[in-house]
Amino acid sequence: MRLLNRLAKSSLFKASGIYTLTSVVNGAIPFLLLPILTRFLSPSEYGLVSMFSLLVSISGDLFGLSVHGALNREYFNKEIDFRKYVFNCLAILSFSTAVVTSLIFLFRNLISEYSQFPSGWLWAVVGVSFFQFGILALLSVYQAQMKAKNYSSIQLSQTILNVALSILFVVGFSFGWRGRIAAQLCAFAAVGSFSYYVLLRKWSDFRFDFSYIKRALKFGVPLIPHNIGSMLIVMTDRFIITNQLGLATTGVYTAGLQIGMIIELFASSFNKAYAPWLIQKLNENDKSVKVKIVRLTYLYFFGFACFSILAGLAAPFMVKILLGKEFSGSAAVIFWIALGGAFKGMYYMVTNYIFYAYKTHLLAWITLFSGLVNVPLTILLVKHNGISGAGQSYAICVFITFILTWILAARVHAMPWGRPRAEMGGDPE
Repeated sequence: MRLLNRLAKSSLFKASGIYTLTSVVNGAIPFLLLPILTRFLSPSEYGLVSMFSLLVSISGDLFGLSVHGALNREYFNKEIDFRKYVFNCLAILSFSTAVVTSLIFLFRNLISEYSQFPSGWLWAVVGVSFFQFGILALLSVYQAQMKAKNYSSIQLSQTILNVALSILFVVGFSFGWRGRIAAQLCAFAAVGSFSYYVLLRKWSDFRFDFSYIKRALKFGVPLIPHNIGSMLIVMTDRFIITNQLGLATTGVYTAGLQIGMIIELFASSFNKAYAPWLIQKLNENDKSVKVKIVRLTYLYFFGFACFSILAGLAAPFMVKILLGKEFSGSAAVIFWIALGGAFKGMYYMVTNYIFYAYKTHLLAWITLFSGLVNVPLTILLVKHNGISGAGQSYAICVFITFILTWILAARVHAMPWGRPRAEMGGDPE
């Protein structure tokens, strides 16, 4: 009880409260948009929208080579010129944008064949990915500063604009799936342009420095296998369903997936405040604080496990309220996606130690291994259990990732996982 009372007064709780509230609103708006889209778009059209999101996720991981994540970590490093570091991260983005765009253009027919997404619209994938990097980079800076309000204003602006334009284009102008994609592109372009403006004006010192580029790439490049593994875990399901069961079934599955992902939404919001707070506390190297952190982690594990079970039980009721009749089959996957989301939240709580220890190259291989396991497992389970099998495979592979990551985290940074004794001091403030 003392732990909860002190935690409620801590900076972590206040910041995570803002992040959680923002993420809930940020996630609830598209969530509330779900009843509209599933009534104005057919399952096949919704499947196309889903495949667009997948392609954006894949290209987005390649744009900038994930160096935006280094901004959060390096903000606290007093040995570097942070403004010059930001500018050199943006220089990396410029080069990677040219390379990835060329590859997408070169292999556009192959991409279209396997995703069933029109090659003529791949330019929208490039556009969203480019502007998304700017948004993520600025959010990383705000997260490191623990400026939750600034962070939230960027997120909410992009989401509200996205939803408003989606309703206008899909419902008002009857543009179908094209309207939904155009709305996303416009929203990302507007907020992304603002983000680049802020980064260049306030957070950039226009000086190239190869050592900074090398430092950023040292953080980001090892994450490429990690990102590939994550993509194999998160995205394999829809590619396999599309090619085995059809684009319409992918649309049904995706609708259920979005409902089930509510668990991961809460986990991700908490981690946005938790990660910079944890880095500060680990820098103190206080044994009693480490004990309290472990106790908080175990409490978190229990809470999210219960949360996922409740979400699974409520699945049939949520589907009836939120989705159109053509999407009723979505209920079969919600429990498994929610369970996977709980495991993902547990993963967030242990993976921060690996980033702190600069051992991202080891984390990458864990994620890649889990992703490679997910491919044949999803094929097998979808064949026998339909879309439920895709959800089952996701939950299993995220659990594997969590356990292996926890083992690695315990090795690269010592924490009292075995016996977090309550008598070893007060709670972290």
